[in-house]
Amino acid sequence: MSIQKEWLDFLREQYPVGSRIKLREMGSDDPCPIQPGATGTLQYIDDVGTFFVAWDNGRGLGLVIGQDSFTVSPPPLQALKLYMPLTVGYYVNEDGCGWSDEEYTMSASEAAGCAPQIINALRSEHRWLENAGPEEMERGLMACFDGPDSVDQKVQSWMSSVSIPTSVIS
Repeated sequence: MSIQKEWLDFLREQYPVGSRIKLREMGSDDPCPIQPGATGTLQYIDDVGTFFVAWDNGRGLGLVIGQDSFTVSPPPLQALKLYMPLTVGYYVNEDGCGWSDEEYTMSASEAAGCAPQIINALRSEHRWLENAGPEEMERGLMACFDGPDSVDQKVQSWMSSVSIPTSVIS
């Protein structure tokens, strides 16, 4: 059996590895079928569209769309913390006559000294969300995201904060 690449891509996007599977009924002629109601975890979808499942009872057996009847639940949400270096750029107000065109970059120790101001600026970004409504507050900065739908569907919320290692402060 052959499956179109677009359909295969759709299945893999809609049902990522880690999705939970619940079997309603096995229609294939397996001599030792999985019992209806059994649950397992999706390991992968192969190039012909077979759902390979690690069943909770220890077995491994694939399911075929159109032959087997099953439901798929997405994997539970995961909280990820991403750490990255903080770079602070700034412009200088030249004698009160306007801002310079040149951007300056703070050293790590200078940025650490400005940590309270940076944290307050991030908090003020989050405060405007409180007035926007409960859905926007829950989504955080993702409420402002205007990038690809594939990212918007996968990232439920995005909150930013700053923590300064004590080694930078000293």
